[in-house]
Amino acid sequence: MSKLLVVDSASEVTPATEDDINDLWSFLAIAAYEADGFAARKESIVAAHLKN
Repeated sequence: MSKLLVVDSASEVTPATEDDINDLWSFLAIAAYEADGFAARKESIVAAHLKN
């Protein structure tokens, strides 16, 4: 699995952790016009962008 990156409060790019996964799903849901991260996980085209 490739490492995902998130930006911390100091604007330093760091690898995403397991604690970040729900936030990443929420961002994907917004981008895909889905109700929430759980709905986004059910859409294979959306889910292909984030594996957990």
